[in-house]
Amino acid sequence: MQTPENPRSIDFSTLASRLAGDNAQVAGYVDSLAGRIEHLVSATVAEDWPTVRRLSQHLARTSSEQGYPTLRGRADEVCRAMDRPNNPQAVHRSVLRLIGAYARRRLAAISPGLIARRFQPE
Repeated sequence: MQTPENPRSIDFSTLASRLAGDNAQVAGYVDSLAGRIEHLVSATVAEDWPTVRRLSQHLARTSSEQGYPTLRGRADEVCRAMDRPNNPQAVHRSVLRLIGAYARRRLAAISPGLIARRFQPE
């Protein structure tokens, strides 16, 4: 019988398998962001504001669903900057912050030890 009181009865093989699957899912999400970030940057440079808003909202929603509060916060920041009329510089700065947050998360996925030493975790 597997209980928290009796740790010897825990199936560590199953637990390790689940953790590996979770890690693969997390890495897959972070990897999938590269194309969206590139599209967001292109839309920002072209000042295609409807696309910038749509992509930022999507990134905020999916980052929240995947458990990345810093990415969500930065994507929300882009959305808020979009609400400021006639201020494309604010949008550009917000997009740059989002790129930085993504790069730190990507580094953490590739090299957790490096990110722990150099940056604060989310």
